[in-house]
Amino acid sequence: MGKPTLLRSTRGRRKFHLQTVLVGGFVIQVAATVALVSYLSFQNSQTAVGELVERLNVEVSDRICQHLQRYLESTRQLATINANTIQEGILNPRDSQRLSQMFWKQVQLYPVGYISYGASSGEFVGAGYTPEDAQITVSVPGQDNRKIYTYATNSQGRPKQLLSVSPYDFQSEPWYREAVKTGQPLWSPVFKWNGSTSIFSMTYSVPILRQNRPVAVIGVDQRLDQISSFLQQLEISPGGETFVLERNGLLVASSSQEKPYRLVEGKEQRLSAIASQNSLIQQTAQALRQQFPSFKQIQESEQFEFWLDGERQLVQARPWGKSQGLDWIVVVAVPEADFTAQINAATYRTLLLCGLAFTVAILFGMVTARWITQPIQHVVQAAERMAAGELEQQVEAGGIVELEKLADSFNSMTAQIRTSFTTLADKNADLQQAKEELAGAKAQLEAILDAVPGSISWISADGIYLGVNQYLAQRLKLPAAEMVGKELGFGGTSQFVTFMRDFLASDRLSASQEITVQSNGQEFYYLIAAQKYQQGSMAVTVGLDITKQHQVQERLRIAEENYRGIYENALEGIYQATPTGQYISVNPSMARIYGYSSPQEMVARISDIRGQLYLNPEDYYQFQSLIATHHHVQDFEYRSYRQDGTVIWIEETTRAVYDNSGKLLYYEGIVEDITARKRLEEELRNQLSELRIEIDQQKREQDVALLTQDSFFQELQAEIAEVNLDEFWS
Repeated sequence: MGKPTLLRSTRGRRKFHLQTVLVGGFVIQVAATVALVSYLSFQNSQTAVGELVERLNVEVSDRICQHLQRYLESTRQLATINANTIQEGILNPRDSQRLSQMFWKQVQLYPVGYISYGASSGEFVGAGYTPEDAQITVSVPGQDNRKIYTYATNSQGRPKQLLSVSPYDFQSEPWYREAVKTGQPLWSPVFKWNGSTSIFSMTYSVPILRQNRPVAVIGVDQRLDQISSFLQQLEISPGGETFVLERNGLLVASSSQEKPYRLVEGKEQRLSAIASQNSLIQQTAQALRQQFPSFKQIQESEQFEFWLDGERQLVQARPWGKSQGLDWIVVVAVPEADFTAQINAATYRTLLLCGLAFTVAILFGMVTARWITQPIQHVVQAAERMAAGELEQQVEAGGIVELEKLADSFNSMTAQIRTSFTTLADKNADLQQAKEELAGAKAQLEAILDAVPGSISWISADGIYLGVNQYLAQRLKLPAAEMVGKELGFGGTSQFVTFMRDFLASDRLSASQEITVQSNGQEFYYLIAAQKYQQGSMAVTVGLDITKQHQVQERLRIAEENYRGIYENALEGIYQATPTGQYISVNPSMARIYGYSSPQEMVARISDIRGQLYLNPEDYYQFQSLIATHHHVQDFEYRSYRQDGTVIWIEETTRAVYDNSGKLLYYEGIVEDITARKRLEEELRNQLSELRIEIDQQKREQDVALLTQDSFFQELQAEIAEVNLDEFWS
């Protein structure tokens, strides 16, 4: 016979009618299904729209980047070809007529605005479109190179009518000045055309070199309004916009009809994307600024979204132009609403159908629940009579298998009650055995806690000891049992008492603190950790002896202070530097050697050690080679610049510092100003040379004296004295 099931009372709990439970559960399931279907439908539509817009943004940005690549690459190629033609001597730049005709033809063949040639001698030749119309003109210098003569041309590109004579200092223009300064091809900043109020362009400049020195520059202008025209022709979406901006936030081009500039006190200034009158461009730029506080952080294609007037806007920002020598950002912004009108209508219809299905399900559930609850009600009434003492109860239920089983179970319940008393006695015996096992487990736990090499105590919320382990009892020289019931502070330090009282009075569940304990004239350090349990009515504390760790930390602190004193007061310069040539730290002596007022000033102002300090770059490369090969450099001498431009001699000893994986972290070294020593060595060499000359002179005089004192020389001199020279020659 199986054991009877004990039915526990549910008094005090919230109760429901069975009909309510059945109908409510059925309704909840249907409602959850309807909500899930609606949610998944909405999410799928949102996902589909998001993926569609992302693909559209990628496609549009790809088309823009491809157009910019073709559009600006032709400018670079044309400037490079012209520079090579002149530099290789194929075309004489002094033949201004031929040069201007060639520029005139190229302007017709290539999508460029203007082509210029400027020489360091003041010669200038150009051809291109006038600012406000499509007329192609040529510009050549007159007898005075400081004035430019601009002519209208015939069908062969030859001047036919003088249009203007104007002063033009092209050598002060960025397209010429920066190319000569760097000696490298580059793009100029965006500028407004002379004589135009609405045309902005940029110039690609290529220097022409003679003996590795720039003597002239070829410049090709590219109008930015043509990029805007291309963006305006793109089919994005009814409300979508695209624009190109520089890292500083200024617009290069956009798909809106807005002018790329604004008037400030009667002068044209380039328009920032955040100041645009087009709300989508303006808000997109602001959202981009929120995503990336600095536009320089955008190093790869980024996609994000923001809300404008209650509608989601999907944005893609893509960097472009590094291969062209530019640093632009291509932005495409598309309103999600341009694609969700039909989806919203379908979602509305889905919600209506779901609501209808929900209503039908509720009605059907109410009918079904009533059919089920009536037989159960009969069983409930019989159970109430049985609870009143009428144990001989018989119930019948038909139509539903489960209810028939319920009736049969109810009818056998009286016999099972007697059996339950026997079962209860057996369970009491089992409970006693469980208590004994629990006592054994408690003893095992106490043995483990007593073996822990640290103090453990249990304290009530009002500061009474409930128990301690043997470690703490031995420290306090009391039996563990005598500690129970004593107040907090008995045998404890004032720091421990303060910590525990604050912790018990707070709302914190756990806390830890380092405290100091005086014992037998010695100072010990403990790390105390406390944890509340039983809803905060009790707390357990664990104390670990960290005296050795504290002593190690103190020795480390003293060592660091000693090192800092050596570092700050050393006569030699001490530094740490990155492998890329920036100082991480320098000491005061290092700053004084190089003429800086403080280490902070030197670290801030030196951004390129090779370019700012080394007089001879080859010394820097030799230093890099040595330290890469040997991982250290000893007594390396080179000449260096001080802050005021004077040159000093430096002797440097440096080593490379690596991490555990072998990665180079930084260099650290010692430098010494040996200028005085070098000067003394030079003076000693000069003195040594003079001494050698003097010694050689004295040696020759000694040789002559020895020669004249020789007997042979004396005899020869006597014979010569006896010779009559007049007779000898006659």
